[in-house]
Amino acid sequence: MIYRQPADDVGIMDSEYFSTTPGSRRLTIGILGAVMLLGAILRLWELGGSSLWMDEALSWRLQSFPALQLVSRSGEPTTCHPPVYFLLLKAWTAVWGDTDVTLRALSSVIGILLIPAMYFWAMEACAWVLPQRELSTAGPLAGGTAAMIVACNPLQVYLSQQARGYTLTAVLAVMSATLLLRALRATDRAVAWWSCWSIAAALLCYTSNLGPLTVAAEVLVAGILLCGQILTKLGAADELAANVEVGTRSRQTLLLPVIAMTAVAISYLPWLANAFGQAKTLSESFHQDLTWKTFLSAMYGAIFFGAKRDTSVWTQGVAVAAVLGLHFVVWRNGRQAGVSLVLWSLFPLWVLLSFSLISTRSIFLARYLFIPQLGWALMLGLVPFLFRRIQFRILALGAIFAFVGTTLMLTIEHVKREREPGM
Repeated sequence: MIYRQPADDVGIMDSEYFSTTPGSRRLTIGILGAVMLLGAILRLWELGGSSLWMDEALSWRLQSFPALQLVSRSGEPTTCHPPVYFLLLKAWTAVWGDTDVTLRALSSVIGILLIPAMYFWAMEACAWVLPQRELSTAGPLAGGTAAMIVACNPLQVYLSQQARGYTLTAVLAVMSATLLLRALRATDRAVAWWSCWSIAAALLCYTSNLGPLTVAAEVLVAGILLCGQILTKLGAADELAANVEVGTRSRQTLLLPVIAMTAVAISYLPWLANAFGQAKTLSESFHQDLTWKTFLSAMYGAIFFGAKRDTSVWTQGVAVAAVLGLHFVVWRNGRQAGVSLVLWSLFPLWVLLSFSLISTRSIFLARYLFIPQLGWALMLGLVPFLFRRIQFRILALGAIFAFVGTTLMLTIEHVKREREPGM
């Protein structure tokens, strides 16, 4: 069995998962405020330091078309992504203008909003992983750690300074993942929660061609967690009558997720042919092989974006092994929710790797790993609290904050340098 039954005191058994006392609220506001301030400074610093490059110029050109023509042109094989970001950019420039700074400022604002989104995703994940008695303290700390990692991460900061839709994709990915976990444990207003998830998932699919990969991973997550919930209920039923009642509730538990997922799939059907056409054009655009060295380089670049390019293969290998070890710890100790978080992170990675192996052009590049990287940040926030011994928790937190300090230095150095065209 790939999942374990949750302990009796795991937070998902209750409707609320963290304390709403004044002290807890002040802690949440304080942590989020400080981390968001740091993230805003990094993202807005030197925003107009260089002129628009090719892909940013494409964003500017698309948003200048009338809305219907914009949607049509974004579906052309030579355009890389669906229209939601470009429509939002069009509305943004109608208010603030279309200078280099204002075009990039939309991504910066969205990138700042990614920080609290990570915080609340980590809080929701804690409700599935940690005992209820620890949620009021461990939840804010795990959320603050995940938010800090994203706030200081050089790749996320770089994306926030580009007039492209990657930060919007990241925010929608985190929002949909959070709403999915909340909907799965909803005891009331379940229809509202599943409706919100389906809207966020559909918007994600229409923002980036990486979006459907994330939604597919969320479907896997939902399947694992729903199986765990249903088997827990069946295991608690001792008599035939109870089994019949539990079976009825289990069908009701499955109905809303199936409806929501079907709605997302149907909403994406009109764009599916465009997505395949764009993927075909991308695969044939030029020749770029994927080798084990480029794999290590891409993974290392996603971890330490902006680091020296002549980093040894051994150093890259150690960093990649540490990320894989992180996945193992969460898989092993995070119950069925831990398995689900690992799949959320690995599934898009696997698809990008598979596409790169079968096509003439590899897209397994550091800059395209920003969604799996969000999963790594979440798992780093959770890992210290998966250890029972306080000594291990302290060591894990120390290692994480050393990592955050390293990435912060890389971010500052990267922003200081003249930005290279990358996306």
